[in-house]
Amino acid sequence: MALGANVPRTLGDTLVLKDGRSFEGRLIDRGDDKVSFEVHVGSSKVVVAFRASEVAAIKPSTTSTPVVASAPPASSRAAEDAKGPRYYYLPIVGEVGKEVRFEGIQAALADANSRNPDAIVLFFDSPGGDIAEMDRIIALLGKNTRIRTIAFVRKALSAAAIIALACPEIYMTADGSIGQAAPYRIGPKAASEPAEEKLQPAVRPMIRAAAEAGGHPVLIARGMIEPDLELSLTTHDGKVVVVEGEGGKPFKPKGKVLTLTAQEALDCGLAKGIAKDIGALHQPVGVGPWAEAIGAGRYLMVQKAITAQKEDERQRRELAREARRQEIAPRLAEIAKALEKVRAGGRAAESARDSLARQYDAEVEAVHADYNRVLYQAMASQTVNPKYAASLMSSAAEYRNRKLLEIRDRYRPDAVTIEDKINTLNQEQKRLVKEKSELEASVLAPK
Repeated sequence: MALGANVPRTLGDTLVLKDGRSFEGRLIDRGDDKVSFEVHVGSSKVVVAFRASEVAAIKPSTTSTPVVASAPPASSRAAEDAKGPRYYYLPIVGEVGKEVRFEGIQAALADANSRNPDAIVLFFDSPGGDIAEMDRIIALLGKNTRIRTIAFVRKALSAAAIIALACPEIYMTADGSIGQAAPYRIGPKAASEPAEEKLQPAVRPMIRAAAEAGGHPVLIARGMIEPDLELSLTTHDGKVVVVEGEGGKPFKPKGKVLTLTAQEALDCGLAKGIAKDIGALHQPVGVGPWAEAIGAGRYLMVQKAITAQKEDERQRRELAREARRQEIAPRLAEIAKALEKVRAGGRAAESARDSLARQYDAEVEAVHADYNRVLYQAMASQTVNPKYAASLMSSAAEYRNRKLLEIRDRYRPDAVTIEDKINTLNQEQKRLVKEKSELEASVLAPK
C-alpha cells in the first residue's frame, strides 16, 4: 500500500517497535512488508526502513516540529548517569552482508564509545548471511573490550549465530532462537539454501574461535554446524555441562544441526537469561532500570549499509558487464571478420560495376561517333543529292538505335548481377552492424 492521503505527513509521529523502543519523526510510507520512517539525527534527516513485523504501532501526532534524536549534551548525560545505567542499542537485523555491514557496525561502535554507555546491546533478528562479512564483524567486536557487550537474541541463525557467540553475554527473547550455523546462501525467493560443502571446513574453526572469544561452550558451537556430533547434558559441581556422546540427558542427536529455543539456550548454559523486550532486559542482566543512550548507531548502520549496497551493486553490474563482454567477444570477432569480408566484397563489386560502366560507355560512345560521322556525310551531300542524304541519315539512325539496344542487352545481365550482389552485401553489412550494436548495447543493459 503506497503512502496516501490517509497516512499522516506530520513531523511528530511516534513509531513503537515490538522490542519496546520508540522513535519520533515522520512516517514516510507504510506497506505490507516495510515501514519507512524519517528520524532526525543532529542536523541530518535519515529515513530508516523497518520491517513491518518489527512495528507494534504508529501513533500520529499533530505537532509540526520534528523531534530531534541527537546525542544529549554532557550535562544531560550526567543527569542520566545519576538516574541509572544506560544501554546503547545496536541492531543486527536483516541479512549479514546486506542490511548488516562491517562498516555500519564499525561506525556505530565508534559512536557508542563516544557516549560511554554502561553496555552495548546487540539485538539479533537475522537469518545469517555472508561468511566473510561475519568474520570481519567478529574481529571488530573482539576489539571492543572497553564496554560491556551483550547479545539479545530474537533470531540468530547461521552467520548471525556465530556473531552472537562472539559476545560475552547472550540473553534471549521469550520466542528467541539461536543456532543452525551451517553455511547457507539466500535463494531467489529469500529462502535459505545449503551452501557448497567446501565451505564447511572453513566455518568450523570460525565458530569454535567465536565461542572461545565469547567464553561459551565450544561443544554447543560445534553442534550448530556439525550434524554428526552427538551431545548430552550432565551436571558437574551443581552446574549443567554439555558433553560429547551419550553421557547424560540427550541434548542433540546425530543427523541434525543444533538450533536452540530460548529455554533450551538457558538450560544448557549458553544464555544467561530471558527477557520479553530490551526495556526489561536489565533484570536478567542484573542492573537497575536502564535507559537508552540515544545515539546515531542505527542510522549510521543504515547509511553505511545503503552506501555499501550501492557499491556492491556497482561492482556486481561491472562484473556482469565484464562477463557479458567475455561472453560476446567471440561473436564480435566473428562479426568483425565477416564485416571485413563483406566490405571487401562490396569494394570489389563496386569496382567491377565501375569497370563495366566504363566499357559500356566506351561502346556507346563509339556507336554515337559512327552515327555522327555518317550524319556529317549526309549533311555534306544534302545539297547535291537530298534524297540520298535523307536515306543515309535514316539508315544511320536505324543502325545507331539497333547497336545501342544490342549493347544494352549485352551488358544488362552483368550489370544486374553486380547490382544484386552489391545490394546483398549492403543488406548483410547492415545486419552485421545491427547485431554488433545490439551486442555492445547488451553490455550496458541492466541485469
